[in-house]
Amino acid sequence: MKKVLLPLCLLTVTMLLAACGGAAPQNTPEPTLTPSAGPTAEPAPETTSAPTAEPTAEPAPPDAEESGILGALRENGVYENTFFSLGCALTEDWTLYSRQQLMELSGLVSDALSDEALSALLDNGGVAYGMYAVNADGRDMNLTLEKLSAVQTLAMDPTVYIELVEQQLPAALSELGLTGVRITRGEAALAGRSMPSLQLRGEYNGTVIYETIAVCKQDEYMAILTFTSQGQNAVEDMLSAWYALE
Repeated sequence: MKKVLLPLCLLTVTMLLAACGGAAPQNTPEPTLTPSAGPTAEPAPETTSAPTAEPTAEPAPPDAEESGILGALRENGVYENTFFSLGCALTEDWTLYSRQQLMELSGLVSDALSDEALSALLDNGGVAYGMYAVNADGRDMNLTLEKLSAVQTLAMDPTVYIELVEQQLPAALSELGLTGVRITRGEAALAGRSMPSLQLRGEYNGTVIYETIAVCKQDEYMAILTFTSQGQNAVEDMLSAWYALE
């Protein structure tokens, strides 16, 4: 089951961000490059066991220091992002992707894995993964970051952003093969704050998929948090793992 869910979640996030980036003319070409996560989704479901097997084999090492807006991976399944004042503490059945794996998900090739390359990716309209976590029950959560243009920074708040996502998401999910999709716009309670969000339910190859997308903004950066579960809706449990940093 998890072999099916992982590429689905990656493509969903990538495609919705590409759609939102198109809201500003100067950023239209760049976000369409972000299907860099696509290579992890292109192989048939049975071959996706390779990328999922790597992170579950061993825990991600903690970062020595903060990685700016991307946040930091700590020991014992903890992720902290002081820029957005968000933290996440995971139980033992969860595995955090390492910084190298996050860079690869962001579309950087092996010889360009550096914080400088990630910064350039964001400056050029790309999307970068700050965290990605999976567990054995087929659940996953991630935080991605997008740098807004000067025009978008002034005109786009999280509510406007999520509205743009809602407009583009049905077509994107249909292309992925989801059927019976229902999307509801609302607010998600996360880390002591209320964030504009979308809650969706659909079916993929006979499996019921639940996903919540929540958005928050700090300066010129938008953080998109995505929570996905299959079979039963466990999104609230995943939301409860997040807390506010002082």
